[in-house]
Amino acid sequence: MPLLEKHAGLTDPAPDTSNKYALDPAVAAFGKKLYFDPNFSGKEVYADMLLRPMTSEGRAPMGMPINVSCNSCHDVTRGGSDHTSDPPGNRVSFGGGAYDVNGQQTVNSAYNDLVYWNGRNDSVWGQILAVVESHVSVNGSRMRVAWRIIDQYKAEYQQLFPDYPLPAEMDSVAAQSSRLEADGTCKLVDNACPPECHTTYGPCLPRFPFDARPGFVEFGAPAVCNWGVDDPLLQPYKDAWDCMQLADQLLATRIYVNFAKAIAAYEFTLLSKNSPFDKWADAGFTQTGPAALSPSAQRGAHLFVGKAACAECHAGPLFTDNKFHAIGVPQLGDYVPTTADCPAGGWCDCVSDDTGVPENCLPDGARDGLRKLRANRFRRDSTWSDDEECRRHFALHTDVNYAAEHPTECDSRIAWYSLPMTDDLKGQWKTPGLRDVARTGPYMHDGVYKTLREVIVHYNDGGVHQLGGETIGVIDEKIKPLNLTEQEIDDLVAFLEALTGEIDPAVTAPPTVPPASAF
Repeated sequence: MPLLEKHAGLTDPAPDTSNKYALDPAVAAFGKKLYFDPNFSGKEVYADMLLRPMTSEGRAPMGMPINVSCNSCHDVTRGGSDHTSDPPGNRVSFGGGAYDVNGQQTVNSAYNDLVYWNGRNDSVWGQILAVVESHVSVNGSRMRVAWRIIDQYKAEYQQLFPDYPLPAEMDSVAAQSSRLEADGTCKLVDNACPPECHTTYGPCLPRFPFDARPGFVEFGAPAVCNWGVDDPLLQPYKDAWDCMQLADQLLATRIYVNFAKAIAAYEFTLLSKNSPFDKWADAGFTQTGPAALSPSAQRGAHLFVGKAACAECHAGPLFTDNKFHAIGVPQLGDYVPTTADCPAGGWCDCVSDDTGVPENCLPDGARDGLRKLRANRFRRDSTWSDDEECRRHFALHTDVNYAAEHPTECDSRIAWYSLPMTDDLKGQWKTPGLRDVARTGPYMHDGVYKTLREVIVHYNDGGVHQLGGETIGVIDEKIKPLNLTEQEIDDLVAFLEALTGEIDPAVTAPPTVPPASAF
């Protein structure tokens, strides 16, 4: 049993040193409310990741609130996965628009070192910051987050985050509403712009508008205030964010970061353990008795670490090597982009920019994720991280002696950041953990397979499929035909089903969410 023993003994996740609130029960309880609150979300935009119009039904009519919470697409009673997509053509996730990938599970996400299928974030809180403002996901804004907190969670926020007091000018939603005209500009007082507003860019604008988030600018280009430009995808909310003063942008971003860290603290409580496999392992992998798996699942376990070679990538107690592999999964689905959808100069460019590196080539997987991770402003070495040693370590990691004398949890990420952005990363996607996998279909990065049996057949055929679509990259050398029988496939499915664990029902029970805000 030595090979199976390597998958036993799941411990608690290591503390996230970039989030000092990660293990704070009070912050986690607050984060749970935020996780279930649908009032941070924005409106339906009927667009996909390439900004193309959607052809299927969205969450709401165009321009209407989508009313989604984190739990809408990451149901904590189902492994924290998305069961709201519309198979067979649309197995990606839907929010304000259509994602290019299948939503990943939040249960046991606390164990992740890199987050997302393509690895473009290095913390759970950093991932939350990305999805809340993504037009295809929550489609919210950091100013909406701030005002929602002011309106319904002010006292709780101030108690939990005393080091970051809320701006006095953000007194209440009602007071702010009384100060604004219908177009979002400030009402003049005695024909003058009042002190809680500013005229930095011409019009009298609120320092803290109700809705604002960074819009799209060309890489390397400065953000410019274009008040009144209201593109729901590229420059939403009349370009209100770029028309804020820098100091106020930083204040709003701090509230937004604390919001994300609170939700991350809740996700650190979403731990699935004590699966039938764990009970079997604790009993010494006995063939009979109350803790024994079914004969089929036991056979599947031995196939998993033997003939089927699943454990080569799905390793350890989490059943993942935390690496990236190209396994022959096609880019297939109504909203899953192919390289043909990403021409030179386009929003998604799989050809090249002036540097010779493709810009936002979504089908590339890990190569595009690495590019995004390098440019990520919310990495654990950023000013928003609570890990001072990590920030210092990143700044000095080129000093071999310093790195050797000051080991930190950042080391594995430094190795990832330093990877050359080469073609061998094309089509590689992160190996997901398999705990609770029976709950988290559809499967693969684009949800192309509905059942676990279909997944095993894919591997049994050596990554060769008959589905059509485009296959990106070179299939990993580990992916070879397995010659499994029908019974052996059934046995593997039985073993995977035995990885379904238990979560404290008090952790997953929905909290009472405050009423919607009037803005």
